[in-house]
Amino acid sequence: MPALDGLRAVAVAIVLLFHAGFAWASGGFFGVSVFFTLSGYLITSLLLAEHAATGGIDLRAFFIRRFRRLLPAVYVAVTLVLALGSLWAAGQRRQLPGDVFAAVGNVSNWRFAVNSASYADLFLGGPSPLAHFWSLAIEEQCYLLLPLLAWCCLRRNRRTFTLALVGLMVASLVATALTHDRDLVYYGTHTRGFELLLGAGLAVAMAGRQVSRWLSTMAGLGGLIALGVATTMSSVADGWIYRGGLAAFAIASVGLLLGCTGPTVAARLLGWRPLVATGGISYGLYLYHWPIFLVLSPERVGWSQWPLFALRLAATVTCALVSARLIEQPIRQRRMLRAPRVARTTWATAVVALVVAGLVAVPAAPLTATETLLAQGDSWFSNARAKLNAHANLLQELVFKDRVAAVNCAGTGDTLSHMVDLQSQPDFVRLDKAMNTFDSARPQSIRAVDATSVKNTLNIHESDPTYRQWIR
Repeated sequence: MPALDGLRAVAVAIVLLFHAGFAWASGGFFGVSVFFTLSGYLITSLLLAEHAATGGIDLRAFFIRRFRRLLPAVYVAVTLVLALGSLWAAGQRRQLPGDVFAAVGNVSNWRFAVNSASYADLFLGGPSPLAHFWSLAIEEQCYLLLPLLAWCCLRRNRRTFTLALVGLMVASLVATALTHDRDLVYYGTHTRGFELLLGAGLAVAMAGRQVSRWLSTMAGLGGLIALGVATTMSSVADGWIYRGGLAAFAIASVGLLLGCTGPTVAARLLGWRPLVATGGISYGLYLYHWPIFLVLSPERVGWSQWPLFALRLAATVTCALVSARLIEQPIRQRRMLRAPRVARTTWATAVVALVVAGLVAVPAAPLTATETLLAQGDSWFSNARAKLNAHANLLQELVFKDRVAAVNCAGTGDTLSHMVDLQSQPDFVRLDKAMNTFDSARPQSIRAVDATSVKNTLNIHESDPTYRQWIR
């Protein structure tokens, strides 16, 4: 159905707008939720159709099709990130080997959910260029488990499959209610699985049935309105999102899917040809956009938000089109790697090569003066606090984006962790607990009574290329 491709386009578009930092798209992360529910629906529909036509499910053939569809572009995207290694900050390079291993192994979501790095490790350098692979990992894990569940249950009957899906959805909701760590709620397969399972449940409910035009029309319109409101009115800092909000939004995604099934207003809107064409490369757009956005940063390019977004979008679309034309489609259509033995050998070689490259091919980055101090952590802080206490009137305020946080230097060590709610910063503005300086996220300014005293107190040298950005 063309409208489903249009829905893919809308979902990836709001994710890109969110990652570009547009304030009016602060809820663009809900685009990933749409993808989850859509994926569960499509995969289950294919499994049910195969079972109805043949009386069984060929798991081997299913997994081969998934591998050919998904993995080639993943490996190309990881290769791109490694090739751009010299552009990443020191902290990003230090984390990259583990990020590559997690991306290739489809466990990125768990790496980011349970990463036990120290405070300075977490906020030293920019976000991982493979950070967006968390959602792909969840989908891949469900692509592995859902067909196995369908294969086992449908050998008995469809009712068994339905009950299994309902039971897993209830378990996911219970897991969400019992989990108080926001990162674990957001990244966990056990908590986000509800969104995919609900799509799978919709496929079971609709199999062999015709939805009334009135229901699909109203559901589609309601879904579009809910998506618009969630995108423009929500934020990752909103507590309700982690207390069942993501699961509740999956209902809106179901409405969107129902709206795509018939001659509805939503289907006509989403069936617009440019949207359908964009949806055809939505996978590539998602894969390549994040490292491109990080490379084409405001600091490096120096453009305002809209021109910069246009440049980023042009580069992302170009990469997605080239990938689709030269890599994804030929492999998926078996115009490349036709022989199974050649395909298996190529896959194994690619996995090993990427893991090895992640370990040895990324050059080590020298630390700036700020990063050196951050890396020293608490050992430096014990000495620096004495210096800061001697300059009680040194710092008047720190300006982080559009927030101003008053600082009492004498109490910096005790109060700094309470000054800024890091989870409310979608672009992960970083704040060091030791010395009130910052990393490559670069807050707008730091104002001081005496710039020379700041430089001397914090041991910052004028030769540091970021010195002028620290003090004004």
